[in-house]
Amino acid sequence: MSIYTKKGDLGETSNFDGKRKAKTDNLFWLLGALDELNARIGVTIAETPKGSFIINYLEQIQNDIFELSSIVATEKPQDQDWIVKRVGELEGQIDKWDSELTPLRNFVLSGIDSVSANLHLCRVATRTAERYFFVTFNKSHPLIAKYLNRLSDYIFQLTRYHLKQSKLNERIWRPKIKP
Repeated sequence: MSIYTKKGDLGETSNFDGKRKAKTDNLFWLLGALDELNARIGVTIAETPKGSFIINYLEQIQNDIFELSSIVATEKPQDQDWIVKRVGELEGQIDKWDSELTPLRNFVLSGIDSVSANLHLCRVATRTAERYFFVTFNKSHPLIAKYLNRLSDYIFQLTRYHLKQSKLNERIWRPKIKP
């Protein structure tokens, strides 16, 4: 089977059930954002030293993203109990890391090392996917919305925890003008 079909040359493509849609349809913006998030996670894994604690976390997220993409691509109701479980796991890990990290009073700046910089890009890509999700589905899939919202918090705390474990200091934004 050829990788190209030539059916999308004029700006249309098919969704999972074969319906033709414009490539500019919100669904494809969302799927593209989820794909980009997954690719950014892959880059982060590639940049992370082998044996690092974060690789397993990131690989699980990649699998989650493919599951979410499948749900939104089919636009059909599916068993989503796993999302409830995963949100609970994300929250539990966020709370664990939070208990070990210094409370923040300012924004943190990216760029301490390549892993943390890539993790920040993953967090931003998650927020982008979340916005496209709401444009596409509004509030019709609350579990997916909850997962994406929690995932960006999770990646933020994972970034901070990575820096702590690597004995690297966070760079804190210091505003020039005091409120």
